[in-house]
Amino acid sequence: MSTTFRTIRRSALIVVCATGAAACGAGSPSAGKPPTPVLRVAQPAPSHIPTLTTVSGLSLPIEPYLLSEATHTQMLRASGVLMRQCMARYGFSYTPPAFSTADPSGNAANMGRRYGVVDMTVAGTYGYHKPKATRASPARRAHDHE
Repeated sequence: MSTTFRTIRRSALIVVCATGAAACGAGSPSAGKPPTPVLRVAQPAPSHIPTLTTVSGLSLPIEPYLLSEATHTQMLRASGVLMRQCMARYGFSYTPPAFSTADPSGNAANMGRRYGVVDMTVAGTYGYHKPKATRASPARRAHDHE
């Protein structure tokens, strides 16, 4: 090894050791200075932790922008017309399904099942299955599987 390389290596080792020694001594209090007191504050205990057992009455900020059931059905019908026209250009005959609005008061946000089963009464009665009264319409099921 060259003398220059040894000198650089030795200098680097001295700098590393000096930095380490300075860092080790920085955390200890100096001899003439009293230790700084530590402020201890009691943490408040929560008085009530709310438990959500149903999503009724909750809404999402996006809900005003979601399509209504009627508009969704109209979009599915329009999509079917476009598919029929496209298929006809290539010589195929296609008849789209007859989409109908099954539930005009449908909840587009699907709050009741958005995050799984959240209502204990519904879960106790139906498990993970949808109640028969709120099963998805054939049009919605066909669209969901596309």
